Amino acid sequence: MKASKLFFVSILLLLVTGCGKRQLNAVDYVHYVQADKNHLKKAVKMQDMEFDIQYKPYDYIVLLESRNDPAYDREKRMKQLAGTAWFNISFRKTNTEISALKEGATSLNDYDQRLNYFLNYASKDIVLIYGSDTLKPVSYLFENNYNVGPVETMVVGFVFPGKDTVPLKDMQINYYDRLFHNGIIKASFSAETLKDIPNLLNTNNKI
Repeated sequence: MKASKLFFVSILLLLVTGCGKRQLNAVDYVHYVQADKNHLKKAVKMQDMEFDIQYKPYDYIVLLESRNDPAYDREKRMKQLAGTAWFNISFRKTNTEISALKEGATSLNDYDQRLNYFLNYASKDIVLIYGSDTLKPVSYLFENNYNVGPVETMVVGFVFPGKDTVPLKDMQINYYDRLFHNGIIKASFSAETLKDIPNLLNTNNKI
C-alpha cells in the first residue's frame, strides 16, 4: 500500500511538472518581459549615463504592434519574426531630464552630428554574440524622441545562424559607445532565462 502511494505521488509530480511553462494574459505577459527581476531587461550604469537593454520575445513584439490595429495579422508577423532576435537599447543621462543628444551640445551642428551618428552609424557598433557566433544587425532603427524626454532608443534585430527559429543559446549584446566614450556596454541573456519565458495565454488578447 505504501509503495502504491509513493508511485501515485511520483506520477502526480510528473504530470504537474510536465504541464509546461506558465501562461500569462496579455497585460501580465508585458509586465513580465519588462520587469527587471525576470532578467529580460538589463540596466547598465556608466558614469553619468544609464543604458537599458530590453530583449523582446516574439509575442511581446506582436502585442505592442497590434495595440491600435484591428486588422493586424498575428500569424503572418510571427512567421516573419521566426529565427530572429530583437532588442531595444535605450539610454539617458542620469543628471538631467533632457535628451542625451542635446545635453552638453555646444551648437546646433554638434547636436546634428550626434543625431546623424545614431541615425546612420551606431548600428556598426552593435553586435550580438549567440553561442559561439558573432552576429551583425540585419535591422536597425533609431527612435528619435525629438527632445520630448530624456530617453532615446535604438531598435536592433539579428538573424540566427542555422535553423534556430527561437533563441536556444546564451546571448550577449555588445554596444561600443563611441559617442559618449563609455566603452563597451554589455548585456547577457542566458539560454535558461529565455527558455523560461511564459507562454501567452490567449494569442487573440491585446493590451
